Amino acid sequence: MSPPMQRGAPRQAPLDETSCDQATDSEHEGTARPTARQLLEQALLYAAYGWFVFVLSADKVPLRNCPRCRAGAERHDPETCTCLTCHGFYAATRDPVRIAEMIARHPDGMLAVRTGAPSGLVVVDVDPRHSGHRSLGKLEQAVGLLPGTVQQLTGGGGLHMLYRHPGHHVKSRSNAFGSDITGVDVKADGGYIVVAPSVTRDGGRYEWLGGIWSHTLPLWPAILTPLLDDRPQLRAVLNPRRRTDVRASTAHATAALRGEVERVTGSQPGQRNDELNRAAYNLGQLVGAGQLDHDQVADALRDAALSIGPDEPKILRTIRSGMNAGMANPRPHREARPA
Repeated sequence: MSPPMQRGAPRQAPLDETSCDQATDSEHEGTARPTARQLLEQALLYAAYGWFVFVLSADKVPLRNCPRCRAGAERHDPETCTCLTCHGFYAATRDPVRIAEMIARHPDGMLAVRTGAPSGLVVVDVDPRHSGHRSLGKLEQAVGLLPGTVQQLTGGGGLHMLYRHPGHHVKSRSNAFGSDITGVDVKADGGYIVVAPSVTRDGGRYEWLGGIWSHTLPLWPAILTPLLDDRPQLRAVLNPRRRTDVRASTAHATAALRGEVERVTGSQPGQRNDELNRAAYNLGQLVGAGQLDHDQVADALRDAALSIGPDEPKILRTIRSGMNAGMANPRPHREARPA
């Protein structure tokens, strides 16, 4: 398989041995899991393809940040943090030494690949638990059959369809093509996928259809890009996401959005859901007043919350609830949330 088109900057700074957790994952009973050697061999193969690799916990969630990063005493860009496994997909790398150390410390973990421009990947993620296979058929009825490509069976019975990144920003989204196309997500910039030979706790295996492949990935279908809100007027092909009649996006409203996002990303464990709910409510008031766009706010809050917590369904419920409550009580034009 040819290397993807675009590359990001891998973590290749010296390993910060003083801050990263040193403990390895414990052994788990049940279905045989891949050995550390098998994980390493496959991870190095992915890195050779140009993909950025990292390790998740055995529960398919990002590994816990080290104490220093959890405390937030030193505010830093997660993209440049030198810790081995902190900050989820920001830890992804092509450096064989770092990959080997990740797996040595977490041999029971699951392999993952960062999607988007760094690895040159956009992935259609079909989840059968939310009628994804039926929804994929519905999508293809609207836009035509998607190009044949490399596919991976997921541990939950779903499907990953891999495409080459187009070179412009493609945002990761859940239910990416509207509320009528449930169970079809897009994993691209700001996302990741679990990859073979990972095995879930209940024995679900990730495996590539057809085994080893060598052909170049087809380019991300251009017809899908407008449906991801790059050109919202074309999204009417499917069920459109809600758009807000923004009458005046003021400097105050923009600053409020930025401030609420910073509060969410800076929130401490045990307070994150409450802070997210408050942020969603306050920004929902501005959406209701016509000062901010609904989707812009929802996406910004989702990205901020996912950067510090893995429970996406809970995050989406909290954002939806908070924003709906705020929109029902629009904020006067220049009223600001106390600092």
